[in-house]
Amino acid sequence: MLSSPEVLRVGAEAMSVCVFSITRNEFLHIVRDPRTLAVMFLIPIVQLLLLGYAATTDVKHLPTTTLDQDRTLRSRQLAEAYRPFEYLDIIATVGSEAEMALAVDSGRVLTAMAIVREWAQCTIEELIVTPIRPLELIIGKVAPYVVIALFASDWSERLLLQRPTRGLEMSYVYMRVLESAPQRYERGMGILTLGRLVRVWEDIAERLNPGDRVLDLGCGTGALAIRLARQDCEVTGVDISTPMLEQAVHNVRQASLKERVTLRALGAVELNTAFGDSSFDAVVSTLVFSELSEDEIAYTLAECWRILRRGGQLLVADEVRPKSILGRIGAFFLRLPFAVVAFVLTQNTTHQVAGLREQIEGAGFRIVDTVEYLAGTLELLVAQKE
Repeated sequence: MLSSPEVLRVGAEAMSVCVFSITRNEFLHIVRDPRTLAVMFLIPIVQLLLLGYAATTDVKHLPTTTLDQDRTLRSRQLAEAYRPFEYLDIIATVGSEAEMALAVDSGRVLTAMAIVREWAQCTIEELIVTPIRPLELIIGKVAPYVVIALFASDWSERLLLQRPTRGLEMSYVYMRVLESAPQRYERGMGILTLGRLVRVWEDIAERLNPGDRVLDLGCGTGALAIRLARQDCEVTGVDISTPMLEQAVHNVRQASLKERVTLRALGAVELNTAFGDSSFDAVVSTLVFSELSEDEIAYTLAECWRILRRGGQLLVADEVRPKSILGRIGAFFLRLPFAVVAFVLTQNTTHQVAGLREQIEGAGFRIVDTVEYLAGTLELLVAQKE
């Protein structure tokens, strides 16, 4: 009598013999029968041709509209890269989400493509799109918790000792500052420049004449535009940030200067379609080029040259990188604490521009004056189109 393991072994051997025999007979049958070979090889080839080329499910020439909310040179290049493709026919470009939805709902297009830029606060998305150095990131992310901990400990101590809760009031003010984006920006930039930003605005205004047509590139909340309008300049302010422009509109209305200030939601790379040649007597810009890439700076300067009349002025105030190594080291340590404070309060910072003077001259302008602030780390360059 066989044991259980032996029974299993004998059964397995018998099964393997059966399977081998059936498989061998099938192969012999296939080789001997041409019709079986035809079914095995020809029909899959026909199916491959039909499903791969004739019966395709690809959707081509789909009417499409685009919405570019980023309004940068790279976003424009991305949108243009889709035009040669046969799958999408970009037939329209819209300026808002409402226009995009209307185009789809009306049936004029079947789909829409939006290029957006994340500006959520205190999120990984913002850190990805915000230009910031690693050291600034580390300090900027740690500093809020240190400040809040100080406020919390101060509040706890006063609560336990039954003293006035000044720490709680300071925490409330601190949170209110974080909630007001446009105001935080102006305050942060003021901190970053040690209050020199107002001095820069004054120096720019002194170089312009009443009646000048001025383009304020990156107007922000409209502080410089309002200052120029008060001395009878005709100012067009452009900015890519909708919250900034909304605050600028509010500030212009409060100053009763709506007739002299025009505000437009516009990116630097859209200047070629927004304004004609020789449209302005002056183009002004403060702390804008430090937020642009090298390609965007070159493109923007070329457009400034085009839209300025002959003899017109380009006034650019921005953070510049000192040429000497000692100057760079000193500038780094001078700038770092204020950059951290500005980032904590505004989630905004800028970068020093390398070779800004050379880039302006390379665009065809002639530098006629230079004003330095903060030991040469902040510079106002006055150039002229000849």
